[in-house]
Amino acid sequence: MNPTKPLNPLLYTNNFAGQTIAGALDRFAGAMGGTGYSLQGTGLPWIQYVRFQPGASSYTVVDAVAAVNPVVVGDALAIGPDNLAAGVGSLAFQSANDCRQNQIAINFVSVNELAKISTVNLNDFSSFAPVPGSVSGAYQIQARPLGGANPVVFAATVGLRAGNAYSGAGNDLRVFQWGGTNWSTVPFSFNAGNNEVQVAGVTNFSAFVISQVVPPSLSVAAGAGGFAMQFVPVPNCMHILERSSDLVTWTPISTNTPAGLAPVIVQDNSAPADQAFYRLVVETP
Repeated sequence: MNPTKPLNPLLYTNNFAGQTIAGALDRFAGAMGGTGYSLQGTGLPWIQYVRFQPGASSYTVVDAVAAVNPVVVGDALAIGPDNLAAGVGSLAFQSANDCRQNQIAINFVSVNELAKISTVNLNDFSSFAPVPGSVSGAYQIQARPLGGANPVVFAATVGLRAGNAYSGAGNDLRVFQWGGTNWSTVPFSFNAGNNEVQVAGVTNFSAFVISQVVPPSLSVAAGAGGFAMQFVPVPNCMHILERSSDLVTWTPISTNTPAGLAPVIVQDNSAPADQAFYRLVVETP
């Protein structure tokens, strides 16, 4: 149990009757317990002492005082209906390298029972289908019940940091969610102030990927026996190079689905003698 991990402030309103010791401890989601206090409302930049003063004709036993740390991606938090009833429905998972920076923010609209929300950074895609575009940020989120066998039913808005290297306005991003066999695009909004994509109406957690899709530029150069076309591809997307002599009828002359960003060169040695037009079609999900 971790004394510096924040505890769900409404955990004690839940009924622990009938729980095994292991089941009861599981509800703490790794926190040691205790009573939580927020000093944010005091306006103090720092404190050095804490005083405990029991009420009249009472006493208190204090084992320790701990300053809790922000929860980072890779850890888990608990949330339940009592939290939402009290107006506390948001969970934040921050960067292990910079605890001022949220990487995952989840705002629950509803949840049917006490649940453990686990998060990890996703770096290995070997068990998934190839991701279209260049991955800017990837995370995996899981919800499981804390006590009982009923599945967790919820609705939430999920905020995901696009990555420290991303500096765009969000129009070149795509958000993909893993559906078990393939990636599907999901609608999102972009908050440039937080460098964050926001996906509303999430009712199931899985793997999420933020991918940057930069449309390639096609360059054409005359060469011996024809023309050479070159472009930097969008990884894991199909690229179809087409040729036309009248801008009406287009004929595919090559199809490529590169896995990386290495430039692709296509040679056309059978171009019409008078004129030819070329275009590159990129198929993204």
